[in-house]
Amino acid sequence: MAESTQYQQFLMYAYDLQVQLQNSRNALNQTDTMLEGISITYSVIKELLGKSANQEIILPLGSYAALKAKIPDPNTMLISIGQKTLVERDSKHALEFIRKKREDLQKQRDALKKQVDELQEKLSAIEPQIQQLQQMYQAQQQQGFTPPKP
Repeated sequence: MAESTQYQQFLMYAYDLQVQLQNSRNALNQTDTMLEGISITYSVIKELLGKSANQEIILPLGSYAALKAKIPDPNTMLISIGQKTLVERDSKHALEFIRKKREDLQKQRDALKKQVDELQEKLSAIEPQIQQLQQMYQAQQQQGFTPPKP
């Protein structure tokens, strides 16, 4: 009976690690997507620096599309400061704001990547124990003993 409880607890621990790993991977993917978007924003603002009024530019609309546009005042833009709030800033301040946001996102990404790696290491470390417990469980089943399901 004690082996059955140990088996259940260990499987629950492994399952929890797998759920944490999947959640961390999802968060990492979302952060990568945000980093890609903010990098495009940064590039566009950087390109606008030094442009004259009504000069035609190529304005990226994401990863697969762009638009030819004439910007009436390339030195003034609206930036999102969160909660669907836009404020007007000159291009140099906007560039600095976006650079800082990108830097913060990169730090967040690095922390998530470290977390994913650590969880993956934990799962890899217990894999032999899981296999051993599964073999013991199968042997017990063949002998007619069935531990309760977790």
